Amino acid sequence: MTRCAIYIRRSRKDKNNPGHRLEYQRQVLPEYAKSQGWKFEIFDEGMMSASNIRNLVQLNRIISRIKEFNVILAIDYSRFSRDSSAQDYVWFIDRCAENKIKLATPQEIYDASIPSGWQQLYFKSGQSAVEIQYLKERLRQGKQVSRDKGLWQGGVVFFGYKYNKDKKRLEPEPKEAKIVQKICQSVVQRSMAATVKKFARYKTKRGVPIDLWWVMKLTSENRLNLYCGMIKNSQGDYIQGQHPPIISNQLRRDVLLAKSRRHKDGAGFFGTRTLFGGLKVLRCGYCSSPVVVRYVQRYPSGHTDYYNCALIWTPRKELQCRESRYFQSEKINEVLITDLIKVLQNKKILERFYRKASRAKKSPNSKKVIELSNHIEKEENRKHSLVKALGRLRNDQEIISEIEEINRTISNLQNKLSQDQQPRKLSFRLEDLIRISEKIQDFRNFSRDKKREIIKLAIKQVRFFRERLEVDYVFLAKPRIISLQGVCRKYTARSGRR
Repeated sequence: MTRCAIYIRRSRKDKNNPGHRLEYQRQVLPEYAKSQGWKFEIFDEGMMSASNIRNLVQLNRIISRIKEFNVILAIDYSRFSRDSSAQDYVWFIDRCAENKIKLATPQEIYDASIPSGWQQLYFKSGQSAVEIQYLKERLRQGKQVSRDKGLWQGGVVFFGYKYNKDKKRLEPEPKEAKIVQKICQSVVQRSMAATVKKFARYKTKRGVPIDLWWVMKLTSENRLNLYCGMIKNSQGDYIQGQHPPIISNQLRRDVLLAKSRRHKDGAGFFGTRTLFGGLKVLRCGYCSSPVVVRYVQRYPSGHTDYYNCALIWTPRKELQCRESRYFQSEKINEVLITDLIKVLQNKKILERFYRKASRAKKSPNSKKVIELSNHIEKEENRKHSLVKALGRLRNDQEIISEIEEINRTISNLQNKLSQDQQPRKLSFRLEDLIRISEKIQDFRNFSRDKKREIIKLAIKQVRFFRERLEVDYVFLAKPRIISLQGVCRKYTARSGRR
């Protein structure tokens, strides 16, 4: 008796073809097998796309038992595979030809082991591949049209919305929408770290507690545009979508502005939590890379931050800084503040610096002035030779235009030279320095913003070494060296041991 495997599958792309309905296949195919007197077994795939044959579980079951059957019956030959290259379909035909299996539909039967039958099946595979390419192009065009109308394209519904199947559009989910609004308002007023701590008790759609990376994604520019009711069209521009907004456009701008300001200040998850974070004065003494706050030890009573070189954990091993260590930020801050107070209390140093700076003119023998003078001399020589050539050739337009260009260059160089020889302009007055010097004993009682202003005014750079700090002050010609022996615990970059 002929043994038949009935394969049933429908794709979402077959919605315009009523003959491919699952109910129709489940009724027609067994009746046809009975009318032929075949003993059949049903392999029902249900709703499944055939763009990849590896995803078709029931078809792979048929292939694994292919020697048990004589015929494989389907509603259409495109049920076996529908990839745009037809490679999976040809591979399936070859397997059937090797085992002398016939492929059948209610309209016709082909024997893959016979050359004429194999040729017909191969022709149908090409026809199926062309159809799927046309279908993909129509779907792509349809998506473009719906995207230009501001319709939701499907996919994972992001936090704050739910999908209404009846209206086929996104609608705000009240509880989640309130959380989104509160998070955005919190990001405007406080740091990301404080926002995460405040909303850590809430959970995402997946039931996972809210963390830093989730908040960063929620407040990204693309997500904020979606929360304002906008959607990206086929040209990549944002247009007004058909889903209602849950935040105002003003709040969106405030969030982006707050994040950009923190980014410009060098603030990160731990950056502005320390006094020197974001001032761009801390540098590694070995590789000159920025020193950041990255390593944190957490205890039940609190946490401890550490300064370290930014190149300790870089993925590129050849760029990693092997010499740097971890330094406890609180103790480093205390050492630097103590030294800053000592320097600013010395009024003689401030007065001497101000007198030198106010009188000083950039020396005409400086390297920059010499380079500018040499450049001007070269341009004058070029101009002189061109003027001689012009006298011989009389009216040569190219030489005239080149002389005009040289004149403009010489004029710009002379302006730079005159600016370079002007007296240095100070950005602060001596009275301000004296006033700071008199009140510097109360430095620890100042507000955080005031402290950071004074640090930025007084310190050029702080370089970190294993056993010392080198502090370059604006008021001093040479850096001050601060020993760290017995002051701060140092951790190795790799093991975290003392």
